[in-house]
Amino acid sequence: YYFENLYPGDYYVEFIAPAGMDLTDANQGINDGLDSDVDNSNGSGTTTITTLVAGENDLDWDAGYYFCVPIGEQVWYDINENDLWDSEENGINGLVVNLWREGINGSFSIYATEYSAHKPGTPSDDGYYKFCAPPGTYYIEVVLPPQGLVPAVANVGNDESVDSDITNANGIGTTDQFSVSSGDVKCDLGHGYYPMAQLGDRAWNDVDEDGLQDSNEQPLAGVKVKAFNMLGVQVGETKTTDGQGRYMMDYLGKDSYFLEFTPPPGYILTQANAGDDLMDSDADGSYGVRTTAAYTLSPGDSIPNVDVGFVYNPVLPIEWRSITANNIGEYNQVDWTTLSELNADRFILERRYEDEESFDPIGELAAKGSSSMGADYQYLDYDLQKFGLYYYRVLQQDKNGQSSYSDVVSADYQKALETQVDVYPNPTVERFNVDLSLSESSNVSIKIFDATGKYIKTVMNDQPKEIGHHVLEVDISDLLNGVYNIKISINDSVIDKRLIVLKN
Repeated sequence: YYFENLYPGDYYVEFIAPAGMDLTDANQGINDGLDSDVDNSNGSGTTTITTLVAGENDLDWDAGYYFCVPIGEQVWYDINENDLWDSEENGINGLVVNLWREGINGSFSIYATEYSAHKPGTPSDDGYYKFCAPPGTYYIEVVLPPQGLVPAVANVGNDESVDSDITNANGIGTTDQFSVSSGDVKCDLGHGYYPMAQLGDRAWNDVDEDGLQDSNEQPLAGVKVKAFNMLGVQVGETKTTDGQGRYMMDYLGKDSYFLEFTPPPGYILTQANAGDDLMDSDADGSYGVRTTAAYTLSPGDSIPNVDVGFVYNPVLPIEWRSITANNIGEYNQVDWTTLSELNADRFILERRYEDEESFDPIGELAAKGSSSMGADYQYLDYDLQKFGLYYYRVLQQDKNGQSSYSDVVSADYQKALETQVDVYPNPTVERFNVDLSLSESSNVSIKIFDATGKYIKTVMNDQPKEIGHHVLEVDISDLLNGVYNIKISINDSVIDKRLIVLKN
């Protein structure tokens, strides 16, 4: 559209929407020539006021329209637990369904909320919801009250119209993200539910260390319990055993899980699978320290006898002697020594850089086992991404799940003050090494001349080398006895080194 022959003055534009279309969001992005300018400042369908001066051409007043996209549409109770909607299965009414939309900054916010309800125009279809939204990227969230239901397994089969789409990809009760354009229809979003499964139930203090719960043995409170799926991803909340030693991992879906237990300080695991499954300890280390075997659960299952016994043993499995860290050129070397080891399993080296808040694991060494004489260990850390101070500590874990930390030590990785070059061995016979310590990334060339200055050969020509320490081996088996001049060019600098070749 185009208005011409306007007098200088104040104006705004009014747009009348095409039938069935809605205005897009105004003033999005930073390019005013591409966005929509209808912000309803002066009534429905209007722009803000602009002032024109004599001779001005103002051609950036645009309006964007779209057909809203239907998004939906059913929440159902999966009575036969096959993870698919069957025509005889009922919908679930009264659930909050949120539509989350991505903004221009990449963050998501709730665009609209519906309640699952009876589908208009049908005799008895329940669990229905429907949004009509602008083009964009979205995900659905179904807010499920604490009534003992969990989502069906998502994306079973090849028919999108009957499968369940709750994947928890964007939080509990959410779908994957999806994008829609004007004119699309996205009404294949289904959300099936069935009863939750559970794992429990008791931790105790196994005083006689026989691996069985005796009537006189007391419950153990304060044990932390986590559930993991077979991908090693934690599922649900961490639970803590109560005063009766009880715990229950609930709201578990149709899947396989193992549990991990962390006792209060000073406790180690008792022996596992010592007898009657109702009375013994089930933490057998199948999936790591203090873990159980896997349990495969169906909807509504409840396994109430996943128990764990601990023995109080304040004696640490490792007695530390020392730990040191030193920078050796391009790497940091961490050494530690134990005075004694009892049932030791492994050492995990953790590191943090300067003012970082937390330590992160960077490597692992197997322990040398049980020894009254102790042992020596060494780890070389080559992953030094930047200069500065690196802090290290070692986490020791024993085979019963007990652990302890070493002291914290540090090593300072510093940029070399100046470039250094050495040639060795000298005299030599068949080959020699060029030892470079570079203060910056450089192009390196190495050329050989005889004693009179005559060019012999080029070993390396403008090869890029990173900051740090490099040892370059040079083969000179083709050279005769004599004295040679080695010219080493580092960027614009040339360093001469005299080399003597002595052959039999």
